Amino acid sequence: MLGVDADKFEPAGLSTLLTAHEAATGKVHSWSSLCEEKSVQQKLSTERHAALFDHLKARATPRSHNLLLACSMPHASDWLLAPPIPGLGLSLQSDVFRTALKFRLGIPLFDAPFPCPALDNDGKACGSQMDVFGDHAPCCHNSPSLVFRHNNVRDILGHSARGCGRD
Repeated sequence: MLGVDADKFEPAGLSTLLTAHEAATGKVHSWSSLCEEKSVQQKLSTERHAALFDHLKARATPRSHNLLLACSMPHASDWLLAPPIPGLGLSLQSDVFRTALKFRLGIPLFDAPFPCPALDNDGKACGSQMDVFGDHAPCCHNSPSLVFRHNNVRDILGHSARGCGRD
């Protein structure tokens, strides 16, 4: 097709590109090995993106590192892509959406830290500090959100089991 012997053809500048790719990713490739691969562009792009992601995680604070990992998990962005259909439970109030988006982007939710306002069953305050990013809220053992999440998971599993004919 190119009018040259395919076994002897190597695009100009390829060795420079492969050397740069190796320096960035640590992955070594040869022209002959790439010719045998399917989806070469996808393979090289995936290696480059993984290297960039690892570089970002290595330089990040522990909090940013955890946010990067959480955002890269399967279906982590589904709430951003779902059409707002209230009848199907697919809607968020504006203030809830803004709060969730700020949390995801690492933007402070509060001006200053303050004591956690959650109370346990005996009326005792949590005693932990609520930081400006709100990181304590999802894991507070006295927070109603912990019970709410537990009950939602329980209800979803129960509903699924009943749908399968298992009570």
